Amino acid sequence: MSATPAIPQPRALSGSERAAIVLLSVGPEQASRLVELLSEEEIRQISKAMARLGEIDASIAKTVVQEFTARTGNAGSIVGSQQTTERLLRATMIGKDELVDTIMQDIRGGGGAAIWDKIVSMDAKVFANFLQREHPQTAAVVLSRVVPDFTAQVLAALGTELASSIMLRMLEIEKIEPEVIEDIERGLWQDLQPMLQTESGDDRHAFMADLIGRVDSDTEARLLGAIESDAPDQAAQVRKHMFTFIDIAKMQDSSIQTLLNDVDKARLAVAIKLSDETMQNVFLRNMSERQAKLLRDELQMLSNVRKADAETAQREIVLLAKALAAAGSLQLRPPEDETPAEEGTPPSAMPQPAPVAAAAE
Repeated sequence: MSATPAIPQPRALSGSERAAIVLLSVGPEQASRLVELLSEEEIRQISKAMARLGEIDASIAKTVVQEFTARTGNAGSIVGSQQTTERLLRATMIGKDELVDTIMQDIRGGGGAAIWDKIVSMDAKVFANFLQREHPQTAAVVLSRVVPDFTAQVLAALGTELASSIMLRMLEIEKIEPEVIEDIERGLWQDLQPMLQTESGDDRHAFMADLIGRVDSDTEARLLGAIESDAPDQAAQVRKHMFTFIDIAKMQDSSIQTLLNDVDKARLAVAIKLSDETMQNVFLRNMSERQAKLLRDELQMLSNVRKADAETAQREIVLLAKALAAAGSLQLRPPEDETPAEEGTPPSAMPQPAPVAAAAE
């Protein structure tokens, strides 16, 4: 007879495992409220922990829930598996089936395993440039998991000192915990995704546009200005691929409405507080009368919004729009034969660039 596996004690559980226990214990309705407070990355981490949780004794589940709620709960014995994880995600993330699918694919091994195949499809010199920003120990772990031919090409493209440091660390690598590998895989997906999606020169400009779009407006102007002074043609190509908050006004109404379904209205109020009336109306006219009134009330109550805070909120909304576009939920730009004017906005009413800066001055 096989020995009964030891039940993990609360102190041995990771933060993600504790969160998974809470979500499984409280039920779909309460769990859905908690999930709404989590980022996509947090949902992924907790889902992975949940899928490999196994059976958790009722006393341990109760202790974990008590720590979370600061009062006695009704947690019984629970089981965390791929099946229970998927059921909970489907129940709490209604309307986000594509996101659930990608999380479950990642849990089942599709995401982690696929990243290594993606890496070896890259240009070795490009990947070498990427690894230069990583700690040599991380680089050693990564290169130890890809095919030798690719590893050799990457090492050859690195400087002698860095290559030697990485090689020595590769010689010293022993057993690596699965959680560490998962963290590295997750980080690689996040950092390399723009590069993995690009192969042509045109896509390199899109990648650079995405990078520049993540900084504040002053830094954006400084970086673009530097490129423009040295290589105006390159700067023009980068500008062509940039999508900023002001560009939301050029989206079709249907796409703006899709964006508004997912956007945090409090953050939207911060984002447009310093914008001109025309830019504010881009969002207000795509809301129901009740939602528009609530947003106007929120704008009235807001005071002393700093330019930096407004721009941070704007970047969050732009990143959300890009994520929804990548999922096929909306279009960042209307088809070439259509313009937003066809949906009721005259071209003369389109907002001009840099509304935040203008309003702040």
